[in-house]
Amino acid sequence: MCSKKTYILIVLLSIIVILSGCGGNARPAERAVENLLSQIERGNINDISLTIYYSNPISFTPVRSNVRDLVNRDYEYRLVIDGVHLEEYIDVIKRLGDIELIPIERRSSINARIYYVFERNNRRILDVGMWGEGGSVFVNGVEVERKDIFIDIIIPFLSEEKASLLGR
Repeated sequence: MCSKKTYILIVLLSIIVILSGCGGNARPAERAVENLLSQIERGNINDISLTIYYSNPISFTPVRSNVRDLVNRDYEYRLVIDGVHLEEYIDVIKRLGDIELIPIERRSSINARIYYVFERNNRRILDVGMWGEGGSVFVNGVEVERKDIFIDIIIPFLSEEKASLLGR
């Protein structure tokens, strides 16, 4: 049996471990961005594809859509862009390396209206889901502050009408 002091110490250590793992950690998202940019730098752009799932961001839906629902059935528009066609937009994609991914401390759930994923050989490198509360963005599952670059990456592949609904 544990003494009262040992029990209190275990509880305090558990709380510290739990709190240190909550919020404030954008590292997995940063690693994903670094991985994508590394693939591009090594000249692997032809092996990379970008798949975009789009649902009207201003239409009313009674239930929030998660990424799985959007990908499997709720999208209005789906587009797959291969590496040959991505090459023209490398400069825009590389701008991901210039931003700071700031994690959201007060996490929310996603209402997935736009989701896109960069893949290589059918393996996910980087994915972005939009939007959480306050317009936050989910990068490889990590909720971060919204940055224009997340929309700028997909704008060239959307119709004028769809782009205008995103403020572009």
